[in-house]
Amino acid sequence: SSSSVRQLVSWLASWILPGAMARRPILSFGVCALAALNFCTWTAPSNFFAPPAGAPKAAEIDTSTKRAPGAEEMDTSTERAPRAEGTSAAGSAMPKASLKMLLSATDQRAVVKVLPLDETGATVKTNQRGDWYPFFVNRYPQKAVLLTGQIDEVHAAFQKLSEAIWETRDGTVRQYFHFLVPVMATSALIGSGGENIKHAQNETGADIFVTHAPSNEDLVSISGAPQSVSAAVKWLLDTIDANDLGSYAKFNTAYHAPGSSDEQTELDLHIPQEKLGLLIGTGGKGLARYSRDSLCKLDLDSEKGTLKIAGHLGDVQMAVRYITQGLFVKPSSKVKAKAGVALGL
Repeated sequence: SSSSVRQLVSWLASWILPGAMARRPILSFGVCALAALNFCTWTAPSNFFAPPAGAPKAAEIDTSTKRAPGAEEMDTSTERAPRAEGTSAAGSAMPKASLKMLLSATDQRAVVKVLPLDETGATVKTNQRGDWYPFFVNRYPQKAVLLTGQIDEVHAAFQKLSEAIWETRDGTVRQYFHFLVPVMATSALIGSGGENIKHAQNETGADIFVTHAPSNEDLVSISGAPQSVSAAVKWLLDTIDANDLGSYAKFNTAYHAPGSSDEQTELDLHIPQEKLGLLIGTGGKGLARYSRDSLCKLDLDSEKGTLKIAGHLGDVQMAVRYITQGLFVKPSSKVKAKAGVALGL
């Protein structure tokens, strides 16, 4: 308004009075520059969102969905066409199910001996040398094995592998296996108040435990008679499939960057004299177990208290963790009391 302009002019004049600018030269210069800028923008306003010269007006822009001559018609609706069984959205073949198992190094050797499982139709992928699951399960290091294919194929492959694995174990009737599932699958497996997992235990006769891990995978442990374990594994596959957890198929067995853990190396680990007996075990069984479970060659110099560990870099690192845990970390009594599963670093 005119009154506002008069007030602005009067205020500026107070700065131009003799002596005012001399007393505040820097501030006065800034005020004058701001006034000049304000004057320029007042007389020639700019629209930063205006279209460039010559561009059509909004009303002239064609927003219709008419097709160019010869172009195919595109369906823009959000309704998806039914997907063919065993195919991805792009139409390529896609595994329907995946089963990720954790096995000891001895168990993985048994698996390798029966590969490939062509008769089942499933694909089997194992850890590379030097690559391990990051956490101990009940104080033992674990390797990962991934089975992919259709549900029945994966289930048949698991049965084949479980038979081969159990032949190498102590001959006990009760089987036990550990599986990894994506965290997003855990709630579907457990159900409200544990309803789903309790129902599965009653139906299969197997013991099923879910252990939360500090990663994007949780641990599902299944134990019982062979037929009960097999039925529980089928329930696991069906539940994951029923909840449309398709990203599960993208899980792999790699926990280290390719090539970062497979170089050959060796190191010397100092063992306190009071721990040598615990390391060696009765008749050397302790030392043999550490070597077998870590896939490393162990050479102990008892006089110097030095243990030479040789093997792939990742295996040597695992051996150091495994031996250190066995010698210096006491097992948790709470896990035994609850018959649960312990995850350790």
